[in-house]
Amino acid sequence: MSQLHQLRRDNFRTVLTQHGGAAKIARKMGLASTSYISQLMSGHRPFGEKAARNIEKQLELEEFSLDKKPGEAVPFSGTDRAMLTDAVRAIDEETSALKVKLAPEKFARLVAHVYEMCVRSGRLERAEVRKILELML
Repeated sequence: MSQLHQLRRDNFRTVLTQHGGAAKIARKMGLASTSYISQLMSGHRPFGEKAARNIEKQLELEEFSLDKKPGEAVPFSGTDRAMLTDAVRAIDEETSALKVKLAPEKFARLVAHVYEMCVRSGRLERAEVRKILELML
């Protein structure tokens, strides 16, 4: 079982408690019984991306709220997804062009930095992405 699936279970357990239990949540979600909820909570059904987003939507929870640790900001909250996608794509293409493979932590830090630059300037500067990447090497 992945750590993310377990985090979603833990957060959903809190939601169940706050909203009156599995039966009440099942009715709100339009489910005939609590079987689906029980399967998610027991690990018999994976608590994947689709399930998490669907539950958040049906229960009117903030998007990605099941993916956050208590006390943390909601991941990707307020994110311009198109800009984030462009940043990831540009980094991926530039690393491929330079025949470089970044460790996941470095890739994530670079994505965060490039995304922040995009937000400030309102656009993706491809030359800046390459320049930063070359400085990292």
